[in-house]
Amino acid sequence: MKNKLKTIARIFFIIVCFIGVYTNIIDTNSDAFMGNGTALNFYTIQSNILVLATEIILLITTFFSAKLKEKVNKFFSILKYMTTVAITITLIVFWLLLAPYMEQETLLSFSCILVHFIIPLGMIADYFCGSVNYQLKKKEILYCLVPPVCYLIFCFIRANVSEVRLTGGSRFPYWFLDIDEFGWFGNEKGIGVFYWIIILAIFVLILGWSLYFVKSKINKARSLKKGTV
Repeated sequence: MKNKLKTIARIFFIIVCFIGVYTNIIDTNSDAFMGNGTALNFYTIQSNILVLATEIILLITTFFSAKLKEKVNKFFSILKYMTTVAITITLIVFWLLLAPYMEQETLLSFSCILVHFIIPLGMIADYFCGSVNYQLKKKEILYCLVPPVCYLIFCFIRANVSEVRLTGGSRFPYWFLDIDEFGWFGNEKGIGVFYWIIILAIFVLILGWSLYFVKSKINKARSLKKGTV
């Protein structure tokens, strides 16, 4: 019964993720932060798509045999960890660095709340409440850097090959990545993109370690509880 409830909850969450991604992708409002059909260029949407894909994969694995699950536990546990860190970055960076510069109407919109609040919290809850299949090793915390590094590569390649302009007419989706505005090493307008990348990398590692640490404590508590039953 418990497993059925988890499966139903995951299916419901997948539907919520799809709605969140879809409503942002189809937004043609040129005044919206991710509007005018540019949503797929933003880390927010890419991280939400990663959540959607991860949840679908995890749903599919529930139909695997016990033997097959054992073989793929490590891969899917790392994937779930990476995805949780990636979407938590969306949650924190948006509300700390981007939300203060946005209109209240945009912040309170249904599509914005879904991808920047509801879905991140849902993924975090799934990560901490999910059963333990594989306990990450400390060195595997570095996997948390994979999604943001991939996005940075995408972001700078896109800026040089696409003529589509994003927020405020910039080649870049986020002001702290705008080398046209701030340069690599800064100018009179502020610190450079290079330093922002270093700051964000440190932030991601601290976040990744924090999620790993909390999850480890939860796993340990569960093990002790089972041992006393």
